[in-house]
Amino acid sequence: MRVAINTLIATIAMATPAFAANGAQDKPGLLVWGFLGFCVIAVVGQMTPAIMLLVGAVKGFVAAPAK
Repeated sequence: MRVAINTLIATIAMATPAFAANGAQDKPGLLVWGFLGFCVIAVVGQMTPAIMLLVGAVKGFVAAPAK
């Protein structure tokens, strides 16, 4: 059992540098821009009703009470 564990550890230790390849890009790709666009749409979609509610509340506070 100990030999199997040592073999497994040695195999993993030797295979680790294979994952260290540098695959970084200098410029963002289409998926990054798509994700950022989706985030902007989500934020604007959340802000629109909030602004409408805020404007309505301000109008309610400023307006004279009805008699």
